[in-house]
Amino acid sequence: MPNADEISHFADTVKSLSGGEITVKPKWHADGDGHLDWDQQVAAMVQKGELDLALGPTWAWDMLGVKSFEPLQSPFLIDSDALVAAIVSDSDLTGKLMAGMSDAGVVGIALWPEGLRHPFGFDGPLLAAEDYRGKTIRSPESAATTAMLKALGAKTTAEDPDATTMVGIQSEYAYSPNGTGAANVTFFPKVNVLYANADSYGKLDHAAKQVLAAAAAETQKWAIDRTDDAAAGKDFCDDDGTLVLASKDQLTGLHSATKPVADTVKAAHPDVIAAIEGLKDDQPAPVYATTCTPAGAAPSAHAPGPAEAAISGTYRFTLTPKDFQKAGLASQIHNNAGVWTFTLENGTVHSRLDPSEREFSPVAGPGGSADEGAGTYQVDGANLTMRFPSFDNEVDRFTFTVAPDGDLTLKFLDSTSGPGIEFFMASKVWERIT
Repeated sequence: MPNADEISHFADTVKSLSGGEITVKPKWHADGDGHLDWDQQVAAMVQKGELDLALGPTWAWDMLGVKSFEPLQSPFLIDSDALVAAIVSDSDLTGKLMAGMSDAGVVGIALWPEGLRHPFGFDGPLLAAEDYRGKTIRSPESAATTAMLKALGAKTTAEDPDATTMVGIQSEYAYSPNGTGAANVTFFPKVNVLYANADSYGKLDHAAKQVLAAAAAETQKWAIDRTDDAAAGKDFCDDDGTLVLASKDQLTGLHSATKPVADTVKAAHPDVIAAIEGLKDDQPAPVYATTCTPAGAAPSAHAPGPAEAAISGTYRFTLTPKDFQKAGLASQIHNNAGVWTFTLENGTVHSRLDPSEREFSPVAGPGGSADEGAGTYQVDGANLTMRFPSFDNEVDRFTFTVAPDGDLTLKFLDSTSGPGIEFFMASKVWERIT
């Protein structure tokens, strides 16, 4: 992960510059597990002196009363790696951005770029303002980010990504997020701040502080050289990701909806926003990642119509333990043998397993039992595409034929979850029961 790489590089640089006299020992997941506000938990540990140093996103600090970083989250203001590099390299500007940290009992040392943040939609791209309205977006704890997405009509949650309850996530290419990315929709950058407990830092001698400052500056340059949104987008595409572009009208709608938030930030930080706008005027236009669709991927989703309605119905088939054994999938018997029921209705699909052995999981998931799933389907000629956001955005493709009595016979084409789907969904005739 980019932030872990930055920490490791900084630790190595401190050791090198100090001749081994100063050691920075990373403590991964220092806050433990189970916290949704992990960034704030780590910050609290530094404030209490439980940690001497930490690296975290600037957006986390507004939840702890530090508002000086808000300009970095102003919607759609900072939209290129070049502009981020110019900001974090400007000592006067970074001093103003980190000014609020002293009141929180910590010392800001440096700002390092990590990446630009884009929306990734689980069941299709998030391109227009209406794509967010009434929906939930996964986003780390941050008042500024919540305000921006609220302006689009969306709620935020820091819970783990869940396509059954969330429409998408704000993230960056380096994390290989699920979903379709919008390459030219750049909410803001993720900028990490290196900070120290004020008392611990104050006890360091001048030479030690110089080493930390020099290592931080070197790591900043290293991070700038490694931060390339277009290149990261290419890597995302090479890893079978999908990227699209928002239209000019869609971008205008996003900017218009979030302008009140941007105006509020500008009113609170006029000098900092003016400085950022001045740097922006000197930068070239942003270079976006090239759009892409995985080779052999399913066709773009479209609204359901007569073709989807024509196969609406409830279908059932049974996979016995012996069936699994013959298919060489004996390890799957206990979780997946039993009666499978698929309900197709005008573009939506619901699957249910009545297990003959035992349930897939003892814990029921959102919106159904542990052996249920929901998604969408579409028909393109003789091809049937099913998308299951609840199963890690699984996409399954088949050709199909319909018997006079309505039964479906599927022939496997491909699946994002692997060829095992050929057995699970296409080895038996789907008998229509309603």
